Amino acid sequence: MVDDYLQHLVEEGSLDSHGRITLDPSKARQKLAESRFVHAAEGLLALIGAALLAGSQRIQVAHAGSCWEFFWDGEPPTPTQLKDLFQNLFDTRQPLALRELGLAINSLYPKHCQAVRIEVESSLYGCFQGGEWRVDSQPCPPELPFRGRIIVVQTAAWRRPLQWLRSFWRGCDEMKILQTRTRWSPKPVLFKIRGKWVSSYQLDPPQRPPQALAEVYIASQKPELQLPEYSGDTPLFRFERSSRARSSLRCVLTAGHPAQCQLLLVYRGIALAQHQLNSHVFRFEGVLNTDSLDLDASRQHIVQNQRLRQRGETVRQWVLEGAVAWLQQLPAEPLAANHREFLQQAFQRLNNSRAFRTLVEAMSRFPLLPLCDGQHFVSLTDVRISLENFSDLHQASLSGPGYLHDRPLLLKDSEEMPTVRRLLKAQVVDADPWVRHWKAGGGALTLEPFQAAVYERFQLSGPEWQATLLLPQDFKSGSRLVMRRKGLPFHAHDKRLFADFPCNFQVFLDGDYAGSFNGALRDIQSQLRWQMAEHCEEWLGQMQRYAFQGERSKLHSEYYCSLLCLWISAGSDQRRRPPNTMLEYPVVSGAQILDLGWLLGDPGQLTLTLEDGHPAYTLARWLA
Repeated sequence: MVDDYLQHLVEEGSLDSHGRITLDPSKARQKLAESRFVHAAEGLLALIGAALLAGSQRIQVAHAGSCWEFFWDGEPPTPTQLKDLFQNLFDTRQPLALRELGLAINSLYPKHCQAVRIEVESSLYGCFQGGEWRVDSQPCPPELPFRGRIIVVQTAAWRRPLQWLRSFWRGCDEMKILQTRTRWSPKPVLFKIRGKWVSSYQLDPPQRPPQALAEVYIASQKPELQLPEYSGDTPLFRFERSSRARSSLRCVLTAGHPAQCQLLLVYRGIALAQHQLNSHVFRFEGVLNTDSLDLDASRQHIVQNQRLRQRGETVRQWVLEGAVAWLQQLPAEPLAANHREFLQQAFQRLNNSRAFRTLVEAMSRFPLLPLCDGQHFVSLTDVRISLENFSDLHQASLSGPGYLHDRPLLLKDSEEMPTVRRLLKAQVVDADPWVRHWKAGGGALTLEPFQAAVYERFQLSGPEWQATLLLPQDFKSGSRLVMRRKGLPFHAHDKRLFADFPCNFQVFLDGDYAGSFNGALRDIQSQLRWQMAEHCEEWLGQMQRYAFQGERSKLHSEYYCSLLCLWISAGSDQRRRPPNTMLEYPVVSGAQILDLGWLLGDPGQLTLTLEDGHPAYTLARWLA
C-alpha cells in the first residue's frame, strides 16, 4: 500500500544514508487517512472486514443515533499489538487482521468520526485522547458478550452535508450499505433492528436466479474466503468441491449470451463491484470471494490489471468444470425444451481446442442436431458412428426425410452445421438432388422396375452387392442404373456406364455397400464395370451359340457389337484385338444375313447395311 503514496511522501523524508529514504510514519498515516475512505460506510465496512480476517464466526452491528457498536468473537489483539496498532501499519510481518484493523480506524478518525474505542476481553481498551492513541485497562470492565467490541461515535450529519445529501437522495444510509455489502460474507453479520438481531442473509438473502439450470460452488480451503448458500430449497443440481486457491466461486448457469456473464467481486467478505465477463460458451451469474485482487488507494475500487484477468480465467475454467459435471448426469432423453435450447446455443460455440475437449465429449450424447424432416434430432455421437460406414456428412436444405438410409440427413441451414463441420472435419455432400427425387416420388423414393421387353438378362455380384443386368429388346431404350441398399431405394440415374462406345444396359443392384452417397455410387459403378468386363467373353460365347443353333429370335447384333467393344476396351494397357472367331456373328439386314467380320472389313457396305449409332461403327474404327 505504501507504493501508492511514495511519490507524495518522498519530499518529507530525511537523508539517512545514500540509497535509502525514510518516511515520517505519522504523516504517512495522515495522508493515508485523507485518501482512503470517501464515505463513512466504507470505513465501517473495513472494521467488519478486519473482524472476518481475525477468524470471527459471528459479528454483530448496532446503531443508535451517531453511535456504532461492533461485536466480534475472533482473535483479539494482545496488549502490545493494541498499543502499537498504528506504528506497524506498513509492516507486512504483522498479522493481516491487525493491519486491516489499524488501517480502518486510522482512516475513520478524525475524518469520519469523533471518537473510536476498542475493548477486548483482557480488560484492555484503546481510544483516542487529544488526538493521540492511548491504551489502558479498565478497573471493573463490564462483562462483554464477545471477545471484543469497537465503539465508533460518528461525526454529526451537519458537519458532513455532502454525504448526508447523497444518502437522502439515494434513500440509502450507512446501515443499508453495510447490510447490502455483507450479504455474501462467509460468516453471518447480524444487525440490531427494532431490538432484534437479524442476519444480513435474512435482510437481503442471496437469491438464486429463477432461470438457473445448475449451480457450481468451488470453495476455498480458507474459511474467510468461502461463500454462503443461496436462499431457498429449490432442488437443483449442484457441483461442489474444495480448492486450495485463495478464491471461492458460487454461480449458476443461465440461458443467454456468454458475453453477458455477471460476476460480483467480493474482497475478503465485502462486496466491491459487479464485473462483466465473457465465458465464451455458457452464460452464468455468480459471486467470487477472493483476496487475490489489487485495490486502488481508496481500497474500494479494483484495479483492472493482470491479476484481475487471471481471476477471470480461473472462473471460466471452474464454470466449465461444473458444466461438464452437470451434463454428465443430465439425461439425454427425454431432453427438456429449455435444456435443448440452452445446449444448442452452447454447442454452436464449441471448437476443437484443448480447453473444450471434455465439454465436447459431454455434449456429444445429446440430440441437438436437427434433421431434414424438421421433427427429429440426432447427437454428435450418432453422426460419428454413421461416419464409420459413410465417410461424408450429408446435408440438405429441403424438407425431406430424416435419414438417407442409415445416414442422418442433417439440415443444411441449421445454426449447428458450422460447428459439426468444424468438430468432425468431414467432407460435406449436398443431398438436395436426392431429396428432390424423394419429394417428386410423393414422399418415397421409388425406383421402378424395368417394364419393357427384355432380350437377355445376366447375374453379377460384388463383395457386398448383387445385380441383375438386363438387355432390353429395343437397343435405343437407353441405359439405367438402379441402386438399392438393404432393400431400400438408394439411387438411380440414366447415364451410360461406358462412355467410349454405344451401350444400353439396365442394371438393378442391391447390397450393403458402405461409403458416402457419392463414394458408394462411384465405387459400385467401378466394380460393376470390372465385373461386366470379366464376364463379357462368356456372354459373347452364349450369343454365338444362339446363332449357331439357328435361334433367329436371339440374334441381336447391337448387343453383340457392344459387348465386343467392352471386351476390346477391357485390356489393362491398351485395346485388345479380338481373334477372328469372335467376329463370326450373323448380322440381319432385311432379308439378308451378313457376316460381321466381312462387314467390318468393308466400310462402304457397313454404311449401307447398318443405321447410324450402331456399335459396329465403333468396332470398325477400332479395328481399322
